[in-house]
Amino acid sequence: ISHRLGCRYYLGDFKGDKYLPESHFMMNWHKIDVFAPESLLTPDGRRVMWAWVTGKHATSQTALQTLPRELSLPDDGVLRIKPLRELQVLRHDEQHRGPIEVAAGKSHRLKKITGNTTELAVTFEPTDAKAYGLKVFCDQEGGGLPIRYFPDQKQLSVGPAKAPLDLKKDEALKLTVFLDKDMVEVFANDRQAVAFVQNDGFRKTGIELFSEGAATKASVKAWKMRSIYQP
Repeated sequence: ISHRLGCRYYLGDFKGDKYLPESHFMMNWHKIDVFAPESLLTPDGRRVMWAWVTGKHATSQTALQTLPRELSLPDDGVLRIKPLRELQVLRHDEQHRGPIEVAAGKSHRLKKITGNTTELAVTFEPTDAKAYGLKVFCDQEGGGLPIRYFPDQKQLSVGPAKAPLDLKKDEALKLTVFLDKDMVEVFANDRQAVAFVQNDGFRKTGIELFSEGAATKASVKAWKMRSIYQP
């Protein structure tokens, strides 16, 4: 933890009782929004972490928590970050759309996939587009919060939050997006995660796909999500 820079992690190994980090990465991408991480080991051996999300109007008593994230480190040495698998029990009303052709410079409004307590699984096929992604919390005129990938910069943005994401050649962009009122969490290709609070934006429930510079194809799967406090 760094009080000025938020949550981060080190990869390395132990030598005796000393930990020797070999590389260093961030897990916070906007101000100090993702902060004070905690983790535990589940009975079946999974490493699970979560963090404090401050957001624009949060105080020490009103901040939110990220969703729990499963962390693993396979042989390639790249940390994997996935949403906790038990969250799937909250899903209902599954919807499928696609493949959807999104023309260059255009947006495609999802007609029956809407909401602000929603999980989205969106796959974009490899494309020559300069930027592409989706917008959530859209009104009738569009707008909304953009979740955008820039291939040339190898960067994923969620509103003002910008995180590195290096896709391999011909690798599809696979986004898992959780909308929980004004809380947005995006997991990308199991290698990156971004949390962001969009204050008051959740009152708009439209979702759009977009592409800039070239066309792209996308497939969407979506679920409404039950409250964790309800049986």
